Amino acid sequence: GTTTIPTTTATPPRQQKCWVDRRNLPWCLIDRDSLRRVSRAQNRPLWVCDRMAREIMDIPYGPNFSSRERLLLLSQVDKLTNTIGQCERIHNTAVPLNYARHSLRSLTLWLITLPFAMVKDLGLLTGPVTGIIAWLLFGVYQIGYSIEDPFQGSLRLSTLCDAIRQDVMGEMEARESAYSLDWDEDDDVDNNNNNNHNDAMFST
Repeated sequence: GTTTIPTTTATPPRQQKCWVDRRNLPWCLIDRDSLRRVSRAQNRPLWVCDRMAREIMDIPYGPNFSSRERLLLLSQVDKLTNTIGQCERIHNTAVPLNYARHSLRSLTLWLITLPFAMVKDLGLLTGPVTGIIAWLLFGVYQIGYSIEDPFQGSLRLSTLCDAIRQDVMGEMEARESAYSLDWDEDDDVDNNNNNNHNDAMFST
């Protein structure tokens, strides 16, 4: 069966906190039950990491996969989990509201009294100079407020996800081509050995 996933065709509105283009995601690789579970998970990134760890544990041992490869993959998942925790700490640790309000009030009060200190020296230029200074200081205040949580729009999460997906797909193609070349070389060596053996038998 197919799973209907809503797609976004227009530019996301500015009030959205996070926007990811779902048209390029491989939803077909996830079954309907997993989609239902991930939609109900309170922490979806950690749920995905747990799912990845379980899939790695279910991989059977083989000539190209041993306990060393399993531990290596699990360590990478553990690093990803720690990175998710660091991002959540950045997102959830906000500047106290009282501190932000007090800073804004202090800055406003200072700007209100600034013209009285400059009018004697600047005269008619007091208004434009005060406006420029206010624009600069309020801009710095707003930049600091936005940097407090970079996941709201400063970081292009969809671009980062696309870059990671392209790197993973490119690495998979490179590894598959490398394995195919190795197999072709092994086949050529076996064929050459068989031909040499047959020539030796016919010559005798």
